[in-house]
Amino acid sequence: MRFILTQLRQRKLLIAALVGLMVLVVLPLVFGQYQDAVLANVQARHDAALAWFAENPILSRVLYFTLFVTFIGFYLPGGILFLLLSGALFSFWEGFLMASFANLVGAVVGMLISRKLLQGLVVERFPERIAQINAGLAAHGVLYLMLLRIAPVIPSPVVNLVMGVTAMPLFTYVWVTLVGRIPMSALYVNLGAQLDEIDSLSDLLSLEIVLSLSLIAVLIAGGAYVARRMHPASD
Repeated sequence: MRFILTQLRQRKLLIAALVGLMVLVVLPLVFGQYQDAVLANVQARHDAALAWFAENPILSRVLYFTLFVTFIGFYLPGGILFLLLSGALFSFWEGFLMASFANLVGAVVGMLISRKLLQGLVVERFPERIAQINAGLAAHGVLYLMLLRIAPVIPSPVVNLVMGVTAMPLFTYVWVTLVGRIPMSALYVNLGAQLDEIDSLSDLLSLEIVLSLSLIAVLIAGGAYVARRMHPASD
């Protein structure tokens, strides 16, 4: 049964990849006549945002950091969007550092909320994930959490919730989360910077963007493979 579910999951991933590729290839052709207007609108909004950030350097960064922490800390979707925005709105290193520490603070907030306030609810809602993560931690220790941070084979909000009901020490959780998220954060921030430079929809197929997307896919696929090796399917 688990083999069948694995095959179905892999088929869904393949279909999603093919659909994404078709969108990237077909979109510039189908909407080519509108792309100038669309890009002009996007670039105008982006230029306005950059101007506001330049006029309000402290407020804009505090706002970005606070919103990022809030989204991650309260398990809201949007972490990848904030990583991309950091590359588009700041220099690579400033965006990378801000995103890394905002991501870390949000993950710690989420873990502590789970540990102090939501333990009963989390245990009831995610019994399979808790069993999976506890088994991984028992067998591989902090290396398993490092894997979950490097390649999000389990959604990060779920990891933050579930880690709150484990015996993981807070300090260990902090440094593993900080270090483990470096590769994926760097890739997304760099991708955001590349997307910021597109002049036409055909630029979505530029070598830099395709390479960034490929590295992200390789990291996720590699993490999924290692996770399966850590938890071999039983017949």
